[in-house]
Amino acid sequence: MFQHSPRPPHQRDRSIPTRPLWRLSWFCVALFVSASAHAAEIYRWVDENGVVNFTQQKPKDVQAEVIGKPTNRRVSVAETAPAPAVPLAAQDEQKLTDEQQRILDDLKTAEMNRQAALAEAKATNCERARKVLTNLTKIGRVRVVAEDGTQTVLPEEDRQARIQAAQEAIAVNCAG
Repeated sequence: MFQHSPRPPHQRDRSIPTRPLWRLSWFCVALFVSASAHAAEIYRWVDENGVVNFTQQKPKDVQAEVIGKPTNRRVSVAETAPAPAVPLAAQDEQKLTDEQQRILDDLKTAEMNRQAALAEAKATNCERARKVLTNLTKIGRVRVVAEDGTQTVLPEEDRQARIQAAQEAIAVNCAG
């Protein structure tokens, strides 16, 4: 059976001291664990101007709330962004004065009219784009009348470009 015997002192590699490296690595691990275990608390408080502040030291002469201990994780912008404002329609409308209620009703009516006009314009544009596409695809050679009354044949590249534009208009105006 083969037994491992230590190298003789004259054959040992003394270029890398192993014990000091192990001691150093254990020291670093212990230091890291103790530092994270004793991390300072985070305090939240509001100053006299209404600004919310966060500190690791408890402020003097101010009511502060302990909100936790710091972490090493990164915080995304979405997590720190303020909450979206509550829309006016979702607020309690009984708190409005009569004048404010009238203005709100007028705004709602104007928005409904705007939405109806937009839907009508989209329907008209949809119908027009479908007619243009039908005309461009049915006819092989398209004649174009200029402002001075002269007629020319539309080049094939221009015809294809107009077909593409009509298809895009249909996609925008005829959807849903």
